[in-house]
Amino acid sequence: MFRKNKNNTLCSMPTELVEHIAKFLDLLDDNQSSLCNFRLTCMDLYEKMLHHFGHTVLHTVYTDFSFSNIRKLIRLSEDVYLREFVHCLSLVQRPTKQMGNGFAWIRDTSGKLDMDSLGPQWLLRALRLFPNCRSFVVQLNYAGECPSRIIFGPTDGITVLLDVIAKAGISVKSFGAHSQPGISSFAFSNLDPHHIDLSILDNPAFKKAWEHVEQLEFDHNLIPERIAEWVFRLIVHAPRLKILEMGFDYAVQAQSVISRLANGPVPELEELTLRHAMELKWRELQPILQASRRTLRVLKLQQIQLSKGSWVDVLMTLREFPALEEISLAWLSTDPAKVLNFPTIRDALAGLTMTRPIQLGAKHCRGVRKNVMAAYQGPLMSETLDTLLASARED
Repeated sequence: MFRKNKNNTLCSMPTELVEHIAKFLDLLDDNQSSLCNFRLTCMDLYEKMLHHFGHTVLHTVYTDFSFSNIRKLIRLSEDVYLREFVHCLSLVQRPTKQMGNGFAWIRDTSGKLDMDSLGPQWLLRALRLFPNCRSFVVQLNYAGECPSRIIFGPTDGITVLLDVIAKAGISVKSFGAHSQPGISSFAFSNLDPHHIDLSILDNPAFKKAWEHVEQLEFDHNLIPERIAEWVFRLIVHAPRLKILEMGFDYAVQAQSVISRLANGPVPELEELTLRHAMELKWRELQPILQASRRTLRVLKLQQIQLSKGSWVDVLMTLREFPALEEISLAWLSTDPAKVLNFPTIRDALAGLTMTRPIQLGAKHCRGVRKNVMAAYQGPLMSETLDTLLASARED
């Protein structure tokens, strides 16, 4: 790297202009290699790009819990300047590498991991030094292998993360467990019930760390009941929860989670997304919505089958939500042959003046093309709901 490059006019530009130019490199290169090469041109640019580099490249750091990767995390955590930029730790499975490679993952006879072994201790050492790392994401793809044959997998990663969070006293802001973006929904986006540790949820240190959570996302299997219980307890242990997103993988255990939430203390949410669920009962979904009646701003319901209820009743209930400003509905049914649709809505919209129109989507349902998707974001929510109700049919 050159110390100075007098022939490069970029070096004489103010830092703000250099960072603005670098934003175009971010758009051209998903893995930020162009940005890294740009910084290495000379020491002037290296120093001027440091702040932008930190916010762009280091905001989310990725780990597969391997020996070499955790060692890099430790080095990063020991850099008193760069460690400030790390806000999120994402656990991913590398396509050609076994997760946790290089560590000896010790289990007792029940299959429970030894948290005093080297891998968890090294991760604890690193996370204690990241002052702003309060968000955690686990991507649940198993690289095409059978999860039961994996020595250390994403479910083990979750167990280690939650234990380390408790020991480090991290005030968690957000947590998510879902399949890797771009991966097929059939790519083993499952949790292993044998490696889910429910006992950590009773740890007072964990509860204290988890009570700061504002956002949760779950999109994975809920079979067997043990996993549904795990999801429910993580939700109720987060009294400050504002954003909840749940995908149920079309499992009937979705009803188990909803039933538990309907009868338990539900936080006042600002955003709620539910998708891929079967046989949800309206009498149990209703109290969950009503618990956030004053605060709910965003509601997204996608590919859900409602049992013993009507989606028209849901729309009528939403008229009582004063803060609601965004709604998204897609493929909502009451049985395999009946789907919520809006056959005359285009005629109704022709007579309305809306700066932000209702977005519609049509699909073939049993050979008939129907408007089964509707979305709106804006200040005229009351008028939007009235328009949807006037056109709503379930057939």
